[in-house]
Amino acid sequence: MEYDNVTLKNIAIMNQLNGFDVVIVCCSSLKQASFWQSRLEQGKGSIISTDCIVLAVEEDWPGGAGNG
Repeated sequence: MEYDNVTLKNIAIMNQLNGFDVVIVCCSSLKQASFWQSRLEQGKGSIISTDCIVLAVEEDWPGGAGNG
């Protein structure tokens, strides 16, 4: 994939040390958690830093933590 100069500058800004160390996504199903884990891992180096830890988890109790 080829990026233009503006896109490359934006990616460089997003990969500075100002980003998150960890991203946690709580999902209501294992299928959603699998999707977001994969999707965010694929985004390392473009939408999140390459060193960011991604955790997508399923809420596994009735009603979750007030989200469902």
